Amino acid sequence: MAPPGSVVSQGKALAEWWVAHAPPRAAPPWDLDAPAGGPVDTSAGAIAATAFLRLARDMDSPRAAAYRRSGLDLVHALLEHVDDDGALHDGCYHRPAGLAPANELIWGDYYLTEALALATDRVG
Repeated sequence: MAPPGSVVSQGKALAEWWVAHAPPRAAPPWDLDAPAGGPVDTSAGAIAATAFLRLARDMDSPRAAAYRRSGLDLVHALLEHVDDDGALHDGCYHRPAGLAPANELIWGDYYLTEALALATDRVG
């Protein structure tokens, strides 16, 4: 078991919070407190997918399989927002300010690529 305050312990707490607040098997909303059915933020979903997959890989716990499943579910949901050129669309930078509220964001592309590499065991 990870000691309290460790990176794995903190990661588990964040993962549990995400599972309790984000819609399952879907790109997350631009704000997890926003009403359902609004704009999404695929870049946040890509970051979360990578975190779930890394956490599952780095922990020794029965929850590891559930975290991997959550990461894979997010990856599958995000692939619906990828165009023929491989760009991840519908990332939200700063919706209240109107800054890139539904765009391709380079960090979304990066984290989705990393999540895909983790999901396929292409990265250690």
